[in-house]
Amino acid sequence: MANGGNTLNTVVSSGGFQRVSAGGIATETILTNGGNQNVSSGGRVVSATVNSGGTQTLFDGAVSDNTIVNNSGVQNISSGAVANNTTLNSGGTQRVSAGGTASGTIINISGSQSIMSGGSAVGAVVNGGVQTVANGGNTLNTVVSSGGFQRVSAGGIATETILTNGGNQNVSVGGNALKTEINSGGKQTVYSGGVATSSYIMDSGSLNVSGGFVSAASVFMNGRLNAFSGNIDGTLLNQGGRQFIYSGATASNTLAGNEGREYILSGGQANKTVLNSGALQSVSSGGIASGTTINDGGVQIVYGGGVATGSLVQNGGLLRVDDQGQALDVYISKGGNIITSTGATVTGTNAHGSFSISGNTATNMLLENGGLLAVLAGNTAKDTVVNADGRLRVEDGGILSGTTVINNGGIIAASNIQNDGQFILNFDNDALFVANLKGQGGLYKNNTGTITMTGEITLADGVNINEGGLIIDSANFNTDLKTAKNSIVYLLEGSNVTGAVANSGHLLLNNNTLITGNIDNKGEISLGNTKFLSSKITGDVKNSGHMILNPTSQSAGNTLTVSNYIGTVGSTISMGGVLKGDDTLTDKLIVEGNTSGESMIIYTNEGGEGAKTLEGINLITVKGKSDATFSFYNRVVAGKYDYSLQKGNESGTELNGWYLTSNLTNDVPVKKIRPESGSYTNNMELANTLFSISSQDRISEGQNSSMWMRIVGGHGKQKMADGQNDTTTNRYVQQIGGDIYTLETNNLGDFSIGLMGGYANAKGKTQNKLSGYSARNAIHGYSLGGYGSWYQNGKNSQGAYIDSWLQYNWFNASVKGGDLSYEAYNIKGLTASIEGGYNMKIKEWSRNDGHITSLWLQPHIQTIWMGVNPDTHIETNGTKINGVGKNNSQIKLGAKAYWDFKQNKNDKLIKEIKPYIETNWIHNTNQYGTSMNGDSSFTSGIQDVGEAKIGITGNITDTLSINTSISHQIGGNNNRDTEGNVSIKLNF
Repeated sequence: MANGGNTLNTVVSSGGFQRVSAGGIATETILTNGGNQNVSSGGRVVSATVNSGGTQTLFDGAVSDNTIVNNSGVQNISSGAVANNTTLNSGGTQRVSAGGTASGTIINISGSQSIMSGGSAVGAVVNGGVQTVANGGNTLNTVVSSGGFQRVSAGGIATETILTNGGNQNVSVGGNALKTEINSGGKQTVYSGGVATSSYIMDSGSLNVSGGFVSAASVFMNGRLNAFSGNIDGTLLNQGGRQFIYSGATASNTLAGNEGREYILSGGQANKTVLNSGALQSVSSGGIASGTTINDGGVQIVYGGGVATGSLVQNGGLLRVDDQGQALDVYISKGGNIITSTGATVTGTNAHGSFSISGNTATNMLLENGGLLAVLAGNTAKDTVVNADGRLRVEDGGILSGTTVINNGGIIAASNIQNDGQFILNFDNDALFVANLKGQGGLYKNNTGTITMTGEITLADGVNINEGGLIIDSANFNTDLKTAKNSIVYLLEGSNVTGAVANSGHLLLNNNTLITGNIDNKGEISLGNTKFLSSKITGDVKNSGHMILNPTSQSAGNTLTVSNYIGTVGSTISMGGVLKGDDTLTDKLIVEGNTSGESMIIYTNEGGEGAKTLEGINLITVKGKSDATFSFYNRVVAGKYDYSLQKGNESGTELNGWYLTSNLTNDVPVKKIRPESGSYTNNMELANTLFSISSQDRISEGQNSSMWMRIVGGHGKQKMADGQNDTTTNRYVQQIGGDIYTLETNNLGDFSIGLMGGYANAKGKTQNKLSGYSARNAIHGYSLGGYGSWYQNGKNSQGAYIDSWLQYNWFNASVKGGDLSYEAYNIKGLTASIEGGYNMKIKEWSRNDGHITSLWLQPHIQTIWMGVNPDTHIETNGTKINGVGKNNSQIKLGAKAYWDFKQNKNDKLIKEIKPYIETNWIHNTNQYGTSMNGDSSFTSGIQDVGEAKIGITGNITDTLSINTSISHQIGGNNNRDTEGNVSIKLNF
């Protein structure tokens, strides 16, 4: 059939032929039982069916579309011919020879396609059939599934084959598979002499190497590469891809990433594997890994019997070597880590130099970033450093030697440790250490963190706390303890130290703690922060520092018991108590043996009100020889009492102990009154009297409206009724005022009303002549008020007068006792006065030149109500301070005599001069005093006071007047006061 001829539904059998040549088309021809169809160049067949015994042959230039080849049927495709979409059913065969092309062939079960001698197949689908590629045949994009096979043998090349759902590709000697994709259920097998390049294995697909060569394979998502024998190069493992290297197989240059796994089994070998984050290389017994690089997040595991050589562990990488495993010539970069035990064999270099594990001894190990060394029973770790996230696990019977350093974030895990070297804990955070520690070495605590230890410590070189803290929690320290200056050691309740203690830091003892060795204290020894603690030291105590029995202001009642006590110059013992009488709750030092040397006692009153002692308050009990000298470092007060320290009780029945007493001496039981009582009293008296003023001080004479100013300076001496405390005071007062309303009448006299204000300050010192203590007081403040006056005859001055005023006064006050805290408080209140008198002219003399001289007498009386009172004040030591003597009424009764020299009206100098002398009797209805915790002390000798005053008043001009005076007061008990006054007035 040719040149445009067509056939349809032809059946060819029994040796018959259908020949289709150029231009001819045969459609739906059936070839059976020896029937043949030959298609020449330019001929075309469509939808032919080749049954048993039938043959379709395509020659150069022929084309076949959609041919179906059934059992024992054959389609031959020669050079230059093309067969499209052929279907090969069971027993059907397609042969593609030199230059022939088959495209889209479907090879069903038991169907067979052969591509030989330069033939090619594109897009074949192998559904249980077999595709054979050999002798220069080529395939592209074949899909193999359902138990089908693609066999690539000598000279055959298969490119981009897809294996899925039971599809297989076998690459035998001389065969070559390129870019095969192996999906779920697919399997590629590369036999000896076969080559597979760039295979892609995923979804549980597998590549098996049985003597062949595989390069650049990519294994992902649970894909598996099994190297039973042969060689593998450049595999990429990622996302769960796995590579197994069996005996006789070698893998080189594998790159493993996230969840990639390489397993080197017995007899297998891997060279130059690179493990990135999430990757794992496993070296089993008999397996060998050489030149592995372990990057950040990568892990190499060498199991017992496995060998790794030349591994490079980068920052964040991990090498694990199990017991009986070997890792040789390892290099661990800074930040790289290793997990192993002393049962492994390891050699290499880390950031500290060479390290090794050999003969059950690990030397110069550096553990960090998850690294771990397990020291097995009977094995040794020497010169180990554990950094952040590194772990050192010591099994019972494991030994540490050389220098073991646990740095910040490092972990040591053990129950029992034998330490025969320097064991250094270098933390700046808090940590818990629960193991028992024994051996010939020592423990050294560095850095600022605090370590809590709960086990039993028995070390020949002791425990050395160089910095930071140590908490001994119910632990037994059968060793010496040494503390440096900036360190602190806490012994919690029930803890024991049986060795000697050299303390230069802070040693804190809680209840029922026991130290049986001698203590050399150059730092601080302190009891815990709760009340009624009892701690015991059965060794000697040499105190060159500080011992604190009262760590808080409310911990009175603690007891420290020692064997012998030796104090040195400058040493102190701090104690506290709720000070009262002999029954005071106080801290105590009990010395079972002897005392010597000297120490100072720092004693704090913890809210006691104070009381008179009888025998004294026992602070230190000495049962042996009492040769030490104890003295107060600070002043001790409670309420109004000063306490002193003495050896022996008051009655002399006990002479070895040391006692607090509020009495003066053993022979004269006089209670000592604090000088501060005088200082508080003096402040109260000053606050009530500083702004007291009389009409004379304002130069008030019933004249025209005026403005005035007064300046006062004074010095006083005052005694307290206790007979011990004397107070001296210096004061300064400035007042200013002026009339705001005046009224002159012919019959009722002259009236004036004014306002005034003032500023004052004073300072005093109270000295106790018996105890030697002193206190200083200071006060400064202001006043505001008003006044009113009435004069019977106004300018004439002769006759009666009445003067009154009312002021509000407020002050800032302070008291500072020797060796006591500064106390500041406020004082405020009202004062008021009423004054009356009568001016009488005794005699008058006149001269021809107009000068007039007269003699006058002025009897007067003044009553001042004083209502200024201090606020209730609580001293730092707990003493409650109240003022006593409020609402005192001061009555002054006296007379003034003066000469009045009036100049001629034409004189330009002084118009009038009035020299005067005045005497007064002053009576106070109340005594000023101070209550300290309800126990009051009073002034003495101020109830009745005599006063003498001299002065001169001058009317310089018609508008300017000046008054100056000096007065002196004498009271009972030799109380004295001297005051100078200057007043200036301007008339309008």
